[in-house]
Amino acid sequence: ICGSSTINEPPSSNNFFSSRSIAFDLAILDAQRSYAEFRSNKVSEKISFKLQEGFGLQQENPIERDNELTQEIEEKIFNKLLKLANQELEKKIEENNIEINKEKEWITEEIKKLNESTVFSKTVNTSTQISINGLQSFKVWESCREGQKLCKLAILTVRTAEQGFLARSLINPTNSFIRGEPSKIIPAKFSPKQVLANAGTRIKRDENGDYFILATAISNPKNQTAVSEKIAYEKAKVDAFGMIRRFAGSKIQSKTEKTVDQIYNQYQNGDDENVVLDKFKQETESISDQINIKGIKIHDSGSIIHPANKKLIAKYVIAKWSIGSQSKAINLNKKNKKEKSTSIKSSEPIQQETEIISEESDF
Repeated sequence: ICGSSTINEPPSSNNFFSSRSIAFDLAILDAQRSYAEFRSNKVSEKISFKLQEGFGLQQENPIERDNELTQEIEEKIFNKLLKLANQELEKKIEENNIEINKEKEWITEEIKKLNESTVFSKTVNTSTQISINGLQSFKVWESCREGQKLCKLAILTVRTAEQGFLARSLINPTNSFIRGEPSKIIPAKFSPKQVLANAGTRIKRDENGDYFILATAISNPKNQTAVSEKIAYEKAKVDAFGMIRRFAGSKIQSKTEKTVDQIYNQYQNGDDENVVLDKFKQETESISDQINIKGIKIHDSGSIIHPANKKLIAKYVIAKWSIGSQSKAINLNKKNKKEKSTSIKSSEPIQQETEIISEESDF
């Protein structure tokens, strides 16, 4: 799924890097909305299937790949939506004194009406948006030249079963390892072009085929004083760690047991869709801040400039997490020395490309 956005500040602006980060976030959100729409259609399809199955109704086109659908849908959220649909359908049956065995056509029609109703459709869509986990930035394109007024960027996002497993493992530690085909060694130091292109959260495999979550964040100091640079570094660190937390998505949100019912009730009361979505996204982020995810480390950090403005220096942090680092962190004694990296590394000279295209992620 693709998302795109425009960097509102020109490269010559001191706020260019901040505006660039916002543009990347908007592009990712654009892709996430499209993915949520696609995913909500799958959810609705499966709810209809499960309702008809529960009432013993024959389907002309039964879903054959039910297991595949289940992999794509966060189980707890789906079960809550299915329970809600059952409750609403049972109310209709009771209100109309329907005998289930004699009125199968009526029940089939009511299932269709429920799935197509505005309130239930919005509930499914909002629930899937806030429950997305494991969505990574697979490839990035950026077109930005010196002197250009507005720069543009696009992101291709991907979600696979392996990514879902990693997202779940962030919250629920596991001893299980997933391995893929061996890939390149993950460099200890990323090139300037890699730093600029690796926006958001990405999955990489190392030479052993082990999966790693990498998150890159950039922040520009207000001025070139040591204090301002330290603040920018700390902000980039917080942002990078936060990206990995958000990758956990639905497992964090599923801690809120009444979420689906609350969403449905708000839409029944006529609340605006954007207001409802914003409220529950804020709740998700609030809950995620309280979750102690072990094993997130700083992989690389330093200074960076953009080829469209070689005078503006920003700080970057690349955070890394894996099932292996989580296991090590859990097993460490609290009294052992904690590794802290507060030094700000110097960046290598930046490459002079005017168009930035990332390498593809591994999945």
